[in-house]
Amino acid sequence: MKKIITIIFLIALLTPIVALPGEIHIWVDEKGVRHITDRPPEKPAEIIGTMPNALDTPEEIQRYQEEQRAKRMQLEAERQRERKLDAYRLRQREAENRMEDVEKNIRESEIDRGKKALKEAEDRREELADDYRTAKTRWGRDYHEKRIKKQDKLIDERRRELRELESR
Repeated sequence: MKKIITIIFLIALLTPIVALPGEIHIWVDEKGVRHITDRPPEKPAEIIGTMPNALDTPEEIQRYQEEQRAKRMQLEAERQRERKLDAYRLRQREAENRMEDVEKNIRESEIDRGKKALKEAEDRREELADDYRTAKTRWGRDYHEKRIKKQDKLIDERRRELRELESR
């Protein structure tokens, strides 16, 4: 009977050594399932961390704790860099949007100026046409006719410029 108790005691004593061979790995698979095993994941997964074996020495536990602290600090530094980068990207997008708004306003004001210049040229052409109709001499009509032709060229140029502005 003593032999059986001794064998059971030895088996019970040796079982934790066999059951806990190293670190305990904690990870989450692609489906979101959390795993706690004595082996690292075979497929790529989000590794949450590892824990020391209960049979590790105090030095190993301290080293493990320092490693975990260093990992947490590194992770926090990476997160902080990401936040800074995100903030930079946001400011850059906002600046680009403001620049687009400024360019749009400039384009709209150029179009408005082009329309105004075209209207002025057309009004001036009407004045010249009135002067042509009221001219008493042949010389007066020839003079106003030349000015009307110049004004027509100016109007065509203004219309072309306006079309270019509107097509941008």
